[in-house]
Amino acid sequence: MKKKTRQITVEGCTYGYLISSKYTDGQSISTLKIFLGEKKSDALLIYFRTWDDPLSGSPLNTGIKLHKKISKPY
Repeated sequence: MKKKTRQITVEGCTYGYLISSKYTDGQSISTLKIFLGEKKSDALLIYFRTWDDPLSGSPLNTGIKLHKKISKPY
């Protein structure tokens, strides 16, 4: 399965990011890899370790119901 590189622009700088998950010993390890432009070799890696439930899966992958909140400008 090919990983899809996504992009986000923050204050004029374009960043690419990848999100991946793996499962081992009843745990889910999700990885967020962020890099500037196309420089994938110079990346920030963030690992999230959570439990993996056989029925509901990882809480980061299955999501939760969010209630609509009103945001106010700063």
